[in-house]
Amino acid sequence: MENIKESSSLVSVIAVCYNHSSFVISNLDSIINQTYKNIELIIIDDYSTDNSREVISEWINLNGYKCKFIKNEKNLGLCKTLNKALTYVNGKYVNIIATDDVLLPNKLDVQVKILNNSEDNIAFVASDMICIDKNDEIVYNSFLKNLIGIDVFPKEKQFELLIKKNYFSAPSLLIKRDVYNTIGVYDETLKYEDYNFLVRCLNKYNFIGIENKLVKYRVLENSLTIATGDDITKSSTYLKTYLNILDNTTKERKKILAESIFYHSMVLYQNGLFPTKELIISFKYLRKLNITLYIFASFLRIKYRFIYELVQKIKNVK
Repeated sequence: MENIKESSSLVSVIAVCYNHSSFVISNLDSIINQTYKNIELIIIDDYSTDNSREVISEWINLNGYKCKFIKNEKNLGLCKTLNKALTYVNGKYVNIIATDDVLLPNKLDVQVKILNNSEDNIAFVASDMICIDKNDEIVYNSFLKNLIGIDVFPKEKQFELLIKKNYFSAPSLLIKRDVYNTIGVYDETLKYEDYNFLVRCLNKYNFIGIENKLVKYRVLENSLTIATGDDITKSSTYLKTYLNILDNTTKERKKILAESIFYHSMVLYQNGLFPTKELIISFKYLRKLNITLYIFASFLRIKYRFIYELVQKIKNVK
């Protein structure tokens, strides 16, 4: 017989809104219509400039659903907004979702059962998603296959593969609340929250991936920008993330990180961002590495002159 206490674990759903007046009702309806009912709903609006707040307030009054509605007095950005919302969380598990996305009815039911039976080294469970457009039409049947290019979540070398490719999206995750107590909350110096958190997370924990499609993920112009990012923003985020965990990871993982540190340093250098604090730290770290790195770069210097120049900067950085 299933343990009553475990089966009723409280799930805190953080619904983050910024100018989602056209979609927020569908989102909130999908949360309260979950087959899993022990939910704490926390809605936070990051100073929307449309009528999202009025729509949300009307929805709360109409449904009479007990929830917390937080209204930022100015636009804080995603990471600060999420950290603010996390201070209100009472649940054992946390699901973060933008209010233009939709949870399928059994999303929490499926994932709570998995986490309730998971080991302590598991931080979260992730699922596949269906991608939809602004008109709710299906764009892709599988987030994993169509946008990420993989068929299944990796069961081994999860950290190493994450360094090569981010194969997650926030709404598909159900996260153990205790993970935040262990690795910390979102880095407020970054524009986007997910990759930095996930790298820190998988540096310490593992996750469980399932191929069930449990979310409708809305693919909009702005959400695609957030998902992919421009090269400079993306490389800056990745570089800072890697540098911050170097002192708290294994020797083998440092080798994996070194390759990515070199690549993203190259992107930033090529875009004229030297010197910056992160690049100088990166160069000093790379200078300590095996000379084969420089041999590789020198081999390519005829075709990729800027790589050769980058190596010289690394060698000579003060």
